[in-house]
Amino acid sequence: MLAMGKRDGFATKNFDGYAGTITIHDAGPDAESVGILGHLDVVPAGDGWTRPAYDLTQEKGWLFGRGVLDDKGPLLAAYYAMKILHDQNVKLNKTVYLIAGTDEESGMEGIDYYLKNGGPIPAMGFTPMRISRSFTAKRETSICFSKAMRPRLFLP
Repeated sequence: MLAMGKRDGFATKNFDGYAGTITIHDAGPDAESVGILGHLDVVPAGDGWTRPAYDLTQEKGWLFGRGVLDDKGPLLAAYYAMKILHDQNVKLNKTVYLIAGTDEESGMEGIDYYLKNGGPIPAMGFTPMRISRSFTAKRETSICFSKAMRPRLFLP
């Protein structure tokens, strides 16, 4: 994903494979910042799985793939939203950091490494992700971030 950001003209930073940032700096160095947080990894292969670890399989009209309902698709959609703003030369009044972690499913050391190595801490943020059909428009939700960049949904 960082290679895409670099290709598309964004500032990027690799935190030694633990995390990476893709940044829009239009607002200047003292601007308030927004973080778009997610992860790109999947649960490691191992014993006990009912389908092949890294193959998309079809069964009785359903598609099964490891990690397909997690952050990866929505994080990519957020990236392309940033790209559209960038390509259309829309100037923002906040710095935007897309922060992609790589070990949320296997230890969650990435955020500690990111912070210990100078990763920017946004003033506010969100995680774009697919929310289960059980969370409908009839309910108001708010998202709270834990240290590990894993969102927790709280319902009133």
